[in-house]
Amino acid sequence: MNSAQDGAWNDYSDAFGRLVSVSLEQITAAVAARFHVTPEDIRGNSRRRRYAWPRHVAMWLGTLDGRRSTTVLGRFFDRDHTSIMYGRDHVEMDIADCRPLGKAAFEVATSLGLPLPSRPGARLVDELFHVKQANARGAA
Repeated sequence: MNSAQDGAWNDYSDAFGRLVSVSLEQITAAVAARFHVTPEDIRGNSRRRRYAWPRHVAMWLGTLDGRRSTTVLGRFFDRDHTSIMYGRDHVEMDIADCRPLGKAAFEVATSLGLPLPSRPGARLVDELFHVKQANARGAA
């Protein structure tokens, strides 16, 4: 994806209404630096954990501002939109479980000045809770 296509999804306002811009290239570079891999490794095809985890973190960071669709992120990372959803959910579960890699994801988000969710992993935890409730009602 060229930067002109990506540019439409880069700008958002922070809590004070100031326009902030963090491109997917900047996100990928920051994640690569934090995890000691290259941006090419993150966008590459390897399924090795050394590259997959930073890739998932970059995908999660790309969704934080709520303005980039999973389809747009999929084009950038050369993945299907469902792979983006899986990566995002994987990071959210690690954050909700207070795992060290979840902490690393938060560190990168903070260093980039991205808006952080008030309850990390809340969307996924809420979905799981509602599924468990529905299953319990169905079993009764």
